[in-house]
Amino acid sequence: MGPGGQAAPGWQVAATAHGINPQAVLSKLDAVRLDGQLAAQQTPSGIQFDATLHSTANQGARLESLGLRGLKLQVVQAQGTWRAPALQLDQLRVQTPDATLQGNAALDTLHGAVTARLALTVPGGQALLDGSLASDQGAGTLSATITDAARTTQWLDRLTGAPERPL
Repeated sequence: MGPGGQAAPGWQVAATAHGINPQAVLSKLDAVRLDGQLAAQQTPSGIQFDATLHSTANQGARLESLGLRGLKLQVVQAQGTWRAPALQLDQLRVQTPDATLQGNAALDTLHGAVTARLALTVPGGQALLDGSLASDQGAGTLSATITDAARTTQWLDRLTGAPERPL
């Protein structure tokens, strides 16, 4: 407690990141350099955060990669609250040159439960996932619209690890 019986102010942090390689975190991603900002503060409802990473300008040729060709991250944005054991992502956006994933999600790390509403747009199609999943139950809907199957198939074929299709 602070003076006069008021709650002591929580901490705050602001950070800048340079040259983050997402492939070092997840080997299936292309090696690119990301710069960004992170702001976080302690509040009575938990640690609120706002993070944005974006590909650096003028990278030239991509770094050598054995990862998911075509999943070169351009923007990663996350805004939410961490209050152990719960992570609430109020806004999530992941963007590559030709695909976007955006939405919101909640993860209970203690019980391994997740609830999400996510929209994915890829060349020739889009999908919407709205549901929840836990160790003992789950429910939801997945809807997809394919407007150009050839473009979607070409995009999927570029992904390393994609199953081979019969001729």
